[in-house]
Amino acid sequence: MKRVILSLCAFSAASFLFGQSNNLNLEQSGNKNTTDLIQIGSNNRTNMTQSASNNEASVNQTGQNNTLDHSSTGNNAKVTVVQTGQNNTALQLITEANVIAGITSEGRDNTVTQRVLSANSEVQVLQEGNGNLAIQQQTGTGSGQNYSGIRQTGNNNRATNEATGENIRTSIDQEGDANFTAVTQTGTSNSVGVAITGNNNQINVAQNGQNNYAGAPDADITQRLVQLGDDNAIVLKQDGASNTSAVRQEGNKNVSLVDQIGTQHTALIKQLGNENKASVKQSNN
Repeated sequence: MKRVILSLCAFSAASFLFGQSNNLNLEQSGNKNTTDLIQIGSNNRTNMTQSASNNEASVNQTGQNNTLDHSSTGNNAKVTVVQTGQNNTALQLITEANVIAGITSEGRDNTVTQRVLSANSEVQVLQEGNGNLAIQQQTGTGSGQNYSGIRQTGNNNRATNEATGENIRTSIDQEGDANFTAVTQTGTSNSVGVAITGNNNQINVAQNGQNNYAGAPDADITQRLVQLGDDNAIVLKQDGASNTSAVRQEGNKNVSLVDQIGTQHTALIKQLGNENKASVKQSNN
């Protein structure tokens, strides 16, 4: 059984390649929208909607029981989705213009949910393994450039990222199994960089205010929130403006707790070994 529903308006283009029992629902409204779709395998499902003009989408699903739900509203959005394996699920909702979003899932039982409700945003997810989960949501306005990147290699890793404001850059890199990262940023000019190698590591970051800094996505690994080993945990909270934190932990079962409330606080922590603990609290309120 093959089922295709197409609605194509002026200067829109679409191309398709089907395997067995794959389903496609495609609706494009506007001008010069382009969709390239390849589905190889069986029981793959794609629901795609593109509205406005000059949007580009490329979808490649190979395997079985993969699902994609995508909606773009705005101009000049570029979306690339690749899902290879079984039972992978990807959901995207993009509103506004000038957005680049990319999803790649290889393995089985991987889940991606992305929402981009801002201009000049770039959201990317790469997952290799089984049972990985990545959820990203960006909301912001203005001419600043937002960026979020999640890369997970291994099994049963969890990463969530929610950013509200402008000029927010988030990068999460996890290699291993059963690692967890949660990042929440609210304000302007915030930046978080997370790098994990090992198993059962946990990092929680919450930044609320302006110009807070905890590592950096493009900086050297020593300037990030870094965990190398197993069963390590970092909990970081920065509430004011212009606070800076960088934590590096190498070993097993290390713990760092940082709470900075106020302005212009700096916390740099480096722990090498096993079962080390550090707690920092700086406050002006």
